[in-house]
Amino acid sequence: MTKIYSDDEIWFFMDKLCRMRPDDDDPEYPFGLNEVSASIYVLSSTHGAMMNGGLRYFFSVEHPGDLEYDEICSIYRRIEAPKVAECISDASRIFRFSNPHLKADERNETMWRLEQGLGCGEMLFDDMDRIVFDEDLDEKIVLYMRRHANLLEYLR
Repeated sequence: MTKIYSDDEIWFFMDKLCRMRPDDDDPEYPFGLNEVSASIYVLSSTHGAMMNGGLRYFFSVEHPGDLEYDEICSIYRRIEAPKVAECISDASRIFRFSNPHLKADERNETMWRLEQGLGCGEMLFDDMDRIVFDEDLDEKIVLYMRRHANLLEYLR
């Protein structure tokens, strides 16, 4: 029989994962965590950045493990948020240099230069941000955790 996890248990797992400091150098799945745990850990950072400042802020900051944007997109597809994955993928194409996920200063310079050509009140990723904000990412993250909660039991 499959255990049914309460909302409190799901948020307990999320809180535990967000407080972890996984080993970025661990050769196993990112950070030495299983795929589900690593995905939730990365989502806690990337989702938080997007909800606080859209894709502009997402690209302004570093994310756990210096994952490539394609890897982050895979995580969003895994939680059934393909529109968000597509927005991240499309937006990341403005960075025409190698390994943009490792070069925050160059990313910020690129975005600043592109913003100079926009009209007053316009934001660089306005259209994509509307798509990202329309997705119910909190709900998708919780549903993903519910589907795989048995893989989070070790956090108790």
